[in-house]
Amino acid sequence: MKNVNAGDLRHRVTLERLASPGVRDAVGQVALAYQAVGTYYALVECLGGAEATNAKQVKGTLRYRITLRASSGPVLPSDRIVWNGHALGVESATPDPFGILIEVDAVEEGPQ
Repeated sequence: MKNVNAGDLRHRVTLERLASPGVRDAVGQVALAYQAVGTYYALVECLGGAEATNAKQVKGTLRYRITLRASSGPVLPSDRIVWNGHALGVESATPDPFGILIEVDAVEEGPQ
């Protein structure tokens, strides 16, 4: 984990938690509902992108690293972070050894 100054946490992000897993919509598909936990200042860094081919369709994905203060509370793998209209699915959340920051690795899920 790199050094982060207070001024580096300049992006506003909203942490959302899965509210009701397994709710079915009218068609019978599982509809995920998220509830906002809070809005925090964070450092958002794009780590790069990749392309995957599935059923002859090319899909691009972007990977991000988000650094939050640990006082934001725990970040779970089922959570997502919304930043500038982008929903970022949490892959992992690692607290620093001093309990000051949490480093979250996330992948873009699509427009919010």
